[in-house]
This record gives sequence, C-alpha cells and structure tokens, in this order.
Amino acid sequence: MLRINRARTLIFQPVLLAAVLASFLPVAAHAGQVTIDNKDGMAGTALVGTTGPFTLNSDLKSIDGVTKVGQVNFTTGSTFSGSLQTGGYWNFAGSTFTIKEQGMGPIFTGSFTTDITWTLLNGNLAGTGCTGTGGDCNYSITGGVAGLYMGKQANGGTVQLYLTTTGGYYNGGNGHAYLTDTGGVTTLLTTVPEPGSMLLMGTGLLSLGFRVRQKLLSRG
Repeated sequence: MLRINRARTLIFQPVLLAAVLASFLPVAAHAGQVTIDNKDGMAGTALVGTTGPFTLNSDLKSIDGVTKVGQVNFTTGSTFSGSLQTGGYWNFAGSTFTIKEQGMGPIFTGSFTTDITWTLLNGNLAGTGCTGTGGDCNYSITGGVAGLYMGKQANGGTVQLYLTTTGGYYNGGNGHAYLTDTGGVTTLLTTVPEPGSMLLMGTGLLSLGFRVRQKLLSRG
C-alpha cells in the first residue's frame, strides 16, 4: 500500500507543478507593460529658425499610476519632412530618449525606432483661436521607442504627447521655449519570461510524470 501511495505522489507532483506553470502563462504574456505619464516643461526645435532636431524637457508625473518625480527628455533626428505649422515627421536616426526618476538616475535610456509624426490638431478651424498669427494651437507628437528600462530590454514602445503654442502656428522660429507640454504617455513593453519556454518546461514535467507512472505500473 505504501508503495502505491508513493507512486501516486511521484506522478501527482510533476503534473500539479506543470498545471500551476500553465496557469501563469496568460499573466506572463502581459506582465511587461509599463505606462509613464509626463506633463509640463518645454519643447521645440533646438535652434531658432531650424526644423530639427526637435527636443522635449518635461516633468515625470507617474509610473503605472504611482506619482513619481523626475524628467522625460528626448531629441528627434535632425531631418524633418513636411510643415512645422501644419504637420510632418522627423526621422528617428540620431534620436535619444531618456526617463529619469529622482534619486535613481536614468531608468530608461533608448531612442525612437520609427519616424516621429507631428500633427496639428485644431488647425485654423472656426472657434479654436488657432491662426497663423495668434491663438493657442494644439499639436500631437507620436512615435515608436525602444531601449533599456530598469535593465530590461524594452521593444515596441509608443509615445503620445500633446503640446500647445500661445502665439499661433509653430514654425521653429521661436526656438525651444515656444511649446508647452500639456501631457503625454510613454508605454514601454519590457521583456518577460518567454511563454514558449515555460510551456516547454511544463510539457517536460508532464512527460516525466508519465514515464514514472509507466515504470511503476510495469513493476506492479
């Protein structure tokens, strides 16, 4: 009887462990997303009268909803296509992207991985007050980003920022302090244990349990 109970234990333990690992697979597949919010600060072209590179110096607001103090800074590539007034894009080549948390230094260092899109949101539509010579004009800037977050590789991240002028269309002529950051979100996708590796481990444990069971039955 003792021998039978021991055999059941040897079979049950690997099967149970494999089931537990399998139950965590959906969690592991989604565990690597980090959401970083920023607000305030200044943005614009690095030099007066140029179209690029475009830079942002902003305040870190929160990470995954938890209030943090720090900075979010980036620089695009220098090549711009389109119109700074109404929309276009910067090339990502030569770009940088850094997120610093106070007391920790850089927690993310990377760069843009896609062209950085620049879009005028309200144009000169009636009632918006945004014109070529005055009013608040709202812009968005978006792009893909990748690098190292807290020592982990982050790929496939996205950036969505909103900026506003206080004197009409943005044209690069006022340099860096002309745009105000009204808020933005950077989403990073960090590396996690590969679901495939965990599934392979679980399959191996199931196979082990089956082989132990077969041996014990053949001796019985």
